[in-house]
Amino acid sequence: MNEQKEKVNKASEGSEESRYAQRTMKDLRANLVGTRKIYALFGPWLRSKPGGVAIDDQILAGFAKLQGVYDGVTTDAIPAPPATWSAEAPSAADLASPFGKLWSGVHEAVDPTKKESVVGQMNAAAVVFGFPTFVEGK
Repeated sequence: MNEQKEKVNKASEGSEESRYAQRTMKDLRANLVGTRKIYALFGPWLRSKPGGVAIDDQILAGFAKLQGVYDGVTTDAIPAPPATWSAEAPSAADLASPFGKLWSGVHEAVDPTKKESVVGQMNAAAVVFGFPTFVEGK
C-alpha cells in the first residue's frame, strides 16, 4: 500500500516514475490489484479469528473506496498537480482538483496512524495474527 503513496508523492514533485510514458495510473491500478490478490490469501484466516470479520470487511471496503478514487481518473496518466500545489499544505481548491482528489484519497487509505485507513485496518489484522505492525517513521 505504501507504493500507492510513493507514486502520488513523486507525481506532486514532478518526478513520478512513469511520467514520460504517461502510465502512472495504470501502475497504481495494477498495484492495487496485486495488493488485493495477496490480501485475499489472508482474508479467510482473519475471518476465522475473534473480531476478524469486522476488520476484514473494513479492509475490503477500504480497497473498494481506493478503487473508486482510481476510477475517478479516466486515463492511464496521473492528473497533473495544480501549479499552486503544496503537499505540506494543499489548499482546498488544490484538493478539489483531479490530482488533489487522487492525492488525498491515497493518503487517506495508506495513513498507518488512522485506525480507519486500509493500512490502519491491516495493522489491526496484524495484531489479531500476532504480527508486528507498521507505523511510518517508527
